[in-house]
Amino acid sequence: MHIAGLATAACLIQSATAQILYSESFDSQESAKVLELIDPYCFVDYVDYSSFTLGSSGDQEIDEAPNMIEGSVPTRGVMLRCNVESDENFGTGGIINLLLTDERDGSQVQFTGNFKMSFDVWMNLDEFSTRLSAGTTEQVLWGVGSEGAVAQGRISRADAAVTGTWGWLANEGGYGTEDSVIRNGTIEIERKNDGPTTDVGSDPLFQEAFPDAFPIVSAPANSWVQAEIEVRNGTVTVRYNGVQFHRTESAATDGGAFLGYEDPFNSLSWSPDFQFAIIDNVVVEQIGSGTIIVTSAAAVGTVRDEEGNIAEWSIKNDNSEPLEISAGTLSGDDVAAFTVLTEFPITIAPGETASLQVEFKPEAPNGEKSAILTLSSNDPTEPELPLELVGTRAVAEPLMAHFKLDETAGGNAVDASGVGSLGNYNTNPDYPMGFGHPSLIGDAGTSVGFTAANVPGEGNFAQLQPLHTPTISVSMWIKPEEIFGEHTLFNRDPLFSGTDQIYGAIIGGDGSLIFNAGGTLVIQTDPDLIQAGEIYHIVVTHLDEDGFGNDTAKRSRVYINGELIGEAIDVETVGFNDYDANARVLTMFLASKTAAGFGYTGDIDDVQIYSIELSEEQVAAMFATPGATAFDAPPPSQEEFAITSVNAVDVANIAVTWNSQPGKTYLLESSADLQEWGEVSDGVASGGESTSFVDTDAPAGTTVRYYRVTEE
Repeated sequence: MHIAGLATAACLIQSATAQILYSESFDSQESAKVLELIDPYCFVDYVDYSSFTLGSSGDQEIDEAPNMIEGSVPTRGVMLRCNVESDENFGTGGIINLLLTDERDGSQVQFTGNFKMSFDVWMNLDEFSTRLSAGTTEQVLWGVGSEGAVAQGRISRADAAVTGTWGWLANEGGYGTEDSVIRNGTIEIERKNDGPTTDVGSDPLFQEAFPDAFPIVSAPANSWVQAEIEVRNGTVTVRYNGVQFHRTESAATDGGAFLGYEDPFNSLSWSPDFQFAIIDNVVVEQIGSGTIIVTSAAAVGTVRDEEGNIAEWSIKNDNSEPLEISAGTLSGDDVAAFTVLTEFPITIAPGETASLQVEFKPEAPNGEKSAILTLSSNDPTEPELPLELVGTRAVAEPLMAHFKLDETAGGNAVDASGVGSLGNYNTNPDYPMGFGHPSLIGDAGTSVGFTAANVPGEGNFAQLQPLHTPTISVSMWIKPEEIFGEHTLFNRDPLFSGTDQIYGAIIGGDGSLIFNAGGTLVIQTDPDLIQAGEIYHIVVTHLDEDGFGNDTAKRSRVYINGELIGEAIDVETVGFNDYDANARVLTMFLASKTAAGFGYTGDIDDVQIYSIELSEEQVAAMFATPGATAFDAPPPSQEEFAITSVNAVDVANIAVTWNSQPGKTYLLESSADLQEWGEVSDGVASGGESTSFVDTDAPAGTTVRYYRVTEE
């Protein structure tokens, strides 16, 4: 396999003026000034990456890194691999840390004050692997202020020994929730998200930093990334290819530094030989202090109504001379969404702070909005300081998405609501998606057949991206092929946990319908309500009037074929949270709980997703008019509830007909004298607007028989 990045002229990074605190070119393992912390099934090799062979991958060639340390070998670097194999031929997550050490005694170098660590990294990604799975989820690691007590990474982030300010950059967005993260010890400070693999390229930062990556655009894969971690006056700034991803205050910066690589999950890559990172040209240099510090950065946040948000920053003057900020200039594609409320100029005395306020009030359409606010000042180091403004508009329409699932080939699932929600089929050549299956709603369209994705590499599913709202209703038509184990109809979860941390609906192995919210079982119906090979209209509604951030909600309901089957009210139901930190609009899995867990086998048709609680009447109308939305379906018959006819079929059978409502059941009784009543049948299922039942128990020779019907 031949891999080549963009041809670039190597830039010498050994400076005659900057004070170099540390440099490492990884020309050989014997001379490298690093201490290796390596998990099992992870490997560190020193290679000439211009021509090498790895396993059965064949010859590989990678272009020279964009920078070069003076006197070093241009194309030699350190190769890092994790989760390649295990003794039992099963994968296991793993971490590599390379601690920067002193060449004299091998101790971890201590960096203090203001400094910048820079390095080049290539994260390799196999196109075949990515096309067959949700992602491979490897990531490069970096850290400052570290004690080096443990190998730090995502899977050890809860360990009390994890120290300093550190983070990662994922190679292709396979998590579905984050690609670039900065943390302080065990606490996450900020994450930047390029969307799940179905929606990469959605963040302008990634578009700008990684325009030429493949096979997934706008992701840091298969191309050289120039990384810079800058520490200045307690503020850490992280840039990739010159684009600022993070800028945040952190006191945990003095101490050791490390670089590394990690696969946090326990599954092997489809093509382990093509899964690696190469790091080259590590330099740590002293930098000046500057005077302007932007602290306590408030997230611009997510706007869920038309009122907007106000974000506030604190600007500190860390110098002995007054700081004057003369102007704040907005630039970027979405400047209309932001308004600077603070008046300029701003004069800040030495050691003092001032407030900077920005209003975020975006107009339609929904989605992420970004701009750059550049502060012009007399700061001798950063006279033009750019501040990234990123927020999300998530103002929900009542009908957020309508996926008819009429597609006959792989790719996108089309939203017919007019809102423009994204949808994607996760196809697998070994488990072809069942496109073109017969419609479940009796129209000219089709349904889609799914095969359960219960382990990595098996099955298939779809990923939908309606807005994430506190109140939701989901309607779908299903025809399960099998009923055993758990079969997930839909699921929303912040990071593939498989525990319905947001919410999910499942067919139980006993044929029950289950709704989970906030990681808790909320409703489980009686068993045997859902049988293999039968068609059902399933609706789940959840009413939450006090929003995200608590475990309270008003009501949850589940319906089967227009009939209310289960309900949880107030303390019986559970609220759920927004997605973490940046509140991005993330994936709803259809026919699977994760990329590999509790998948569904069978057909699904006409999925509708609402930001409101559908009423019993709306659900009944949708069942009576398959394919119609809650606003288009004609209401159930408003005719007077009454028996419309009683006819003798023959001498032993009497047919009784009455006006009815879809989704209801009825009790039919009879009497010979209007005084004593006896049950003819209960649980008579509605036939729609009119229901008939044949009484076969009339006594022989009956000439007078009265009937009455009660709605159950």
